[in-house]
Amino acid sequence: MEAVEKALLRALDSSPDGSVANSLAFASSNGLDHKALCGAIRSLAASELVVSKELAEQRWVLTAEAQSYVDQGSSPEVPVFRAVLESMPNGITLTGLRGKVGPVAAGVGFKQAMQHKWVSLLKQDKPKPQQDADGEGGKKKKKKEPKEEPLILAQRQEVEDACLNLLRRPDLLSAKDAQALKKRKLVAQEKTDYFSVSKGPKFALERKKEATDLTRDMILGDKPKWRDLGFKKYNFNAMAPVPQGGHLHPLLKCYLERVEQDAVPAEQEKRGGRREVHPHALLFH
Repeated sequence: MEAVEKALLRALDSSPDGSVANSLAFASSNGLDHKALCGAIRSLAASELVVSKELAEQRWVLTAEAQSYVDQGSSPEVPVFRAVLESMPNGITLTGLRGKVGPVAAGVGFKQAMQHKWVSLLKQDKPKPQQDADGEGGKKKKKKEPKEEPLILAQRQEVEDACLNLLRRPDLLSAKDAQALKKRKLVAQEKTDYFSVSKGPKFALERKKEATDLTRDMILGDKPKWRDLGFKKYNFNAMAPVPQGGHLHPLLKCYLERVEQDAVPAEQEKRGGRREVHPHALLFH
């Protein structure tokens, strides 16, 4: 916390206008945890070293699937394209592609590679059905042949992983790119709170520890220490705690029991019910 405070105070001191417009950008550029920075800002604001204003913005964040692409270093369409390029000039079938890159990557990556026109499909000629002369009455029976899978061919020699480049900087996404990634469920919009910070009336590069109470040692001596010390402000508007505890006097307890019994509806008496009266309650009758 102390290191975060010092980094913020130094930035405010070196800033031409003495302010930090966005705590999110400041934390990202200085490698700081934003939650720790927010805690430091609130603490400094309470000591009047800084003046803060809480704001909010909508920003794009990566989903778990997108984060896995960033960790792997490529989006699935790139391994698909590379596998197809290695199979050239013969090409590769979708079954063979699944065996090379896996069924999940082949499904998503092949679809995106087709949309980018990195690859194309080539349908193979259907083989002519063979005829067997072993049918009844001399009739020839057609023998079904297995269908030939279409071949996937590469249409380029090299490609750029634009999807990965966008995922690495989600804070700089354009509206068009954000909607395209949202359609693929790679980003989601999230509300984020941040602070705008400027110098306060008691701004200093180092925080001085403020005293909470005036002690005897601060007053005595030729040079009293209290003159050079800062004191925390008292909150005179704070409500005092409600005292808990204490016991009722036995006679008062009997009186309260009598009051509770008198509150029983009179209908119970009409039905033949009897009310029990504490013996001590007769003292107040």
